[in-house]
Amino acid sequence: MNRSDTLDKLSNCILQNCEQTPLLVGVDGVDGSGKSMLASELKNRLDDSIPTFSLSIDSYHHPKATRYKRGRSSPTGFYLDSYDYDAFMQHVINPLRKKEAPHCFPEYFSLGADRYSLLEPKMVPMNSVILIDGIFLQRKELRGVFDFVIFVEVDFDITLSRMLMRDNETVDGDKEITEMFNLRYRPAQEMYFDECSPLKHADVILDNNDLDCPLLHLNYANKI
Repeated sequence: MNRSDTLDKLSNCILQNCEQTPLLVGVDGVDGSGKSMLASELKNRLDDSIPTFSLSIDSYHHPKATRYKRGRSSPTGFYLDSYDYDAFMQHVINPLRKKEAPHCFPEYFSLGADRYSLLEPKMVPMNSVILIDGIFLQRKELRGVFDFVIFVEVDFDITLSRMLMRDNETVDGDKEITEMFNLRYRPAQEMYFDECSPLKHADVILDNNDLDCPLLHLNYANKI
């Protein structure tokens, strides 16, 4: 099955879960797995059937002083200190759960400027889908937040190669990216897997190792 057919099937899975809206869909997965691209592709498909919005938890980072307080290469710091979950709940999840006039703030923290910049709220129709992509989306702080969770599964060696292509111009070359991946990013993801078992608890797993022919697995383990 090619990518287009697989994403059509995944879109139908989401639409079948739209009994309660707004439907919050988490697109979880490790760095470089293709989460943001997938969210964009799903939005284009779902918009034909239901108003669909997408945002990233990356807009809710902590400032550098918090993110790196345990050291720039600390995997524990990456896992525990990257995101401001309280702000994410306050500005995105809680407003979206309102019975009347749900809304959310599409951006809160600017990574480039390393400062908060609260934008005007975006009004969201009750009958809508909200796609939220990011890492660590099934941590205990976010347990029960999402109505439907997709885990984008990719082998670590492939995610590293994608990060090398994606980030090469923004950091100091392949050596730094590879070093940070091995010291900080991969060990943090392994902590997440050990603590939260994200593949077990996701509703759907998308094997995205082959971008042209991803594999879709409906996950029944979390229904038992």
